[in-house]
Amino acid sequence: MPIVITGPTDKTFVDNIMDALNLLVLKCDDYIQDVIKLFKRLNSFQSICQSDQMILIKYSLLEIKILRLISNFNFEGQYWTLDTENNCSTLMKLDLFKQINFVAQPFRPYYDYKNFYQNMGLDWNSDNLIIDLLTAILLFNAERPNLINREMIKRNALKESVKS
Repeated sequence: MPIVITGPTDKTFVDNIMDALNLLVLKCDDYIQDVIKLFKRLNSFQSICQSDQMILIKYSLLEIKILRLISNFNFEGQYWTLDTENNCSTLMKLDLFKQINFVAQPFRPYYDYKNFYQNMGLDWNSDNLIIDLLTAILLFNAERPNLINREMIKRNALKESVKS
């Protein structure tokens, strides 16, 4: 059961991994729609065929979400602040991800997130330009499977990086 602290802005601490994952899934629906709208405004993205657009979105969305969550991460307290409705924030501690165990897979969320944020986070946290450039690099990754026109994607990645 989440712990609620009332005040000027109510804060809820998520205290188990299932609540945290459910919250992330709920937040992802809105996020996906927002990101697709953003990408579709990029001239470089519009010039790519629809099939390649779908592949690029499908394979980059999670990576981009993890990267952009850095702006919501509190390095001192080791938690993310996720805004929810009614002027309420949900705090999700990094330690919750210790509860996730993947058998025979290289993905270890707690250690991967912790290493990423500790090694890169403080430098990138306050620099939106770096985050935007890395977002473009992740989106226009021409190494995604089943792409039709890799060369065009490589050229567009370079264009987006230069524009930012």
